[in-house]
Amino acid sequence: MIDPKPGDIGRKVTGGPAGTRAKKGEIISYDRGYVYVLWHGRCHAMATRRENLSWAPDKPHEARLIDEILGA
Repeated sequence: MIDPKPGDIGRKVTGGPAGTRAKKGEIISYDRGYVYVLWHGRCHAMATRRENLSWAPDKPHEARLIDEILGA
């Protein structure tokens, strides 16, 4: 389960709807009920429940956050 924040837009996730094989995607948006993920190979984002997602290893994202904090 993930709890996205505004800075997580564009961050990579893994998971998918319950009962399906894990996929890789990117967060496009989110609201209280769903996270909208652009899954690899798809043209449109799909609403996915937070409990069906986990963060993908994303070192570049963490590096960007550090740069933002340090003002680089």
